[in-house]
Amino acid sequence: MDEAIVIFRAKGNRMGVGLNKGFQIIASLIAVLFAWGIPLANEQRLTESPLLREQVDQGVLPPVEERLPTVPAVVTPHEELGQYGGTWRRVHMGMPDEAGWMRLTYDPLLRWSLDYTKPIPNVAKSWEVSEDGRQFTFHLREEMKWSDGHPFTTRDYMFWYNEIILNDDLFPVKPNWLTLEGDLGVIEALDDHTLRFSFTKPNGVILQWLASWTELVSGPPPSHYLKQFHPSFVDQDSLDAVVKLEGYDTWMALYEMKSNPFLNPDRPVICAWQAKTGADASIFIAERNPYYWKVDPVGKQLPYIDRIEMTLVQSGETVTLKAIAGQIDMQSRRILFENYPLLMEHREEGDYRIFRWKPATTGQGTIYLNQNYSHVDPVMAKLLENVKFRRALSLGVNRKQIIDLFFMGVSKGRQVVPLVNSLYGVPGTDTLYTSHDLKLANRLLDELGLTKRDGAGFRLRPDGERLKFTIAAFTPGTQYVDVSELVAIHWRDLGIQSTVKPEDVALWVVRATAGEHHVSVYGASGGFRPLMDPVWFFPSATTAYWAPLHGLWYSTDGRAGDKPTGKIGRIVDIYKEAMTTVDELRQIELVKEAVELHAENLWRIGVCSGFDALFLVKNNFRNVPEVSFSDNPLLSPGHTHPEQYFFKK
Repeated sequence: MDEAIVIFRAKGNRMGVGLNKGFQIIASLIAVLFAWGIPLANEQRLTESPLLREQVDQGVLPPVEERLPTVPAVVTPHEELGQYGGTWRRVHMGMPDEAGWMRLTYDPLLRWSLDYTKPIPNVAKSWEVSEDGRQFTFHLREEMKWSDGHPFTTRDYMFWYNEIILNDDLFPVKPNWLTLEGDLGVIEALDDHTLRFSFTKPNGVILQWLASWTELVSGPPPSHYLKQFHPSFVDQDSLDAVVKLEGYDTWMALYEMKSNPFLNPDRPVICAWQAKTGADASIFIAERNPYYWKVDPVGKQLPYIDRIEMTLVQSGETVTLKAIAGQIDMQSRRILFENYPLLMEHREEGDYRIFRWKPATTGQGTIYLNQNYSHVDPVMAKLLENVKFRRALSLGVNRKQIIDLFFMGVSKGRQVVPLVNSLYGVPGTDTLYTSHDLKLANRLLDELGLTKRDGAGFRLRPDGERLKFTIAAFTPGTQYVDVSELVAIHWRDLGIQSTVKPEDVALWVVRATAGEHHVSVYGASGGFRPLMDPVWFFPSATTAYWAPLHGLWYSTDGRAGDKPTGKIGRIVDIYKEAMTTVDELRQIELVKEAVELHAENLWRIGVCSGFDALFLVKNNFRNVPEVSFSDNPLLSPGHTHPEQYFFKK
């Protein structure tokens, strides 16, 4: 499906963004925007859903021409122009599935292109970047409105920045995506439709972030509605009375609930559908937004589908039963790959198709070798920091056996690097040291001087102690424990004793981020956009489980943790430069250098690839791509424009 931004009721002017010489990323955006900026014929006729037309005829709503912005966004359907009507049936499991709802209502300032290569216009119809890469100026769509008909302007973004982000009660820790090397970005409104983000250094990722999962993923908060719950705009005594009446302890808790579009049906939105019930209802209901600001190429206001109903269920098993019974129209969340054979078996009776989208998962059962273990065991730390030792461990893993036993034989052995066909992929890096080669692995260990063994046949460390690991396996779920148990058997063939210790997620995270594990097993991501989820490749926080104390050093600006040196030090330098360059080609070059360093050094050992994301789609539910991407920054399926999905009659 192609996308276009065109001008209805055009005045004959093209849209565009300012070209900054030397910035390849801006140049590419310019080319795309000019291609999209060719206006359609003047006074293009707009049409709407019959449900809304009835409300117009009754005087409940103004005409559609008065509800849409001067420059609506035009979405070209994936397969064909859609038909109005229908109720989209889904299931959910309450607040844990709030993320699923956000994915359907994805409408940030910018959005990702369908091929996931660049941010493109959305709420902002165009933008400019300053020559030094520190200022980003966005032009919003004039006459855009909230779902209650109230004007949508830069005042909403300024409310979010001044009264929420800068409010230490609501945001004691500022968003990392809005912070560059410790400095919070500044946002200002130049007028009602012009917004500027400014940073103390060039920001190479802010455009990507503004198209991704942030607090602005479904637009800014509606200031005209939420001011009544904020102490900057109402008397404190009156607000306290409302807090007590609503059953909350603090005004912050009340505000959080009132601002959440999944919990509060009274909150205006700018997305395609607005909730009509709360998330705790037995059936969550959402209905079309009459002021939605997108149309198809012939002027039909989107969305095509009138209503969404999500049934509250208590278990994953119920989700599967409803799926094979044909009671779900389109859904990916809670549709597990482990049920793929069952879902395929019942396609005909359930009247659905199964699509497989590529995930950002870079590893299932990833083995993390802590590079900050010297404060616990200096002898073991010296081994873990030796690249020959890490390569020997990787060569000792029988990936095919693990895949056949635990992953239905459908995964592939790979290292933890970006997908090789992605923007940051480096061919060959995914398969380095993935062969099961016991002879070479044992030779590498011998070359390290680990030739002495005890009476049980286990190798001895340089200090004479038995070479043994405790593998901390992430739980709940058995996947990581199972992988760990088999890896322990494989490493026994290398003369290494391993004991698997399952740890609940809370304890596992505490110990992993403190650098207490020397070997641990969990998953890994970052397959498409390493800079958007950096801990998998760069020690930018303590959740970089392969080097948590380096992550602490970086995140505290050197006030705590361990300063990285050598090749990990180079990784940190790469990250700093990549984050502060707006030269897209240079950014790609830098990240690829980091990828190659990871592939050669194996600070984490990959076991196998992730499962595809499954999408169950009824046969009459159309305009869903059969193949696409599934990633958190992308908020799939939001990037495929759910507003253009429809039921074919």
